[in-house]
Amino acid sequence: MSGSGFDPVAGAVANSDGIHPQAGLAAAGDRLYGVMSGGGNGGAGTVFALNTDGSGFTNLHEFSPPAMGFNTTGVRLPAL
Repeated sequence: MSGSGFDPVAGAVANSDGIHPQAGLAAAGDRLYGVMSGGGNGGAGTVFALNTDGSGFTNLHEFSPPAMGFNTTGVRLPAL
């Protein structure tokens, strides 16, 4: 699969595509959905989709980084 448009390593934490895939992919029709625990805006992770043939990568959501010890966008917070 080509994964065209997807760059999982460039820029590490600042990578807008996301890094560190979590769990498996969820399939719905001809699309696959998944989450990354890092990357995106602020390095807090992303939710993405792509076609089953590896094309059409799209970032659906970028989690915002925690501020003041909490976050309302669903990002996993580090253990205290």
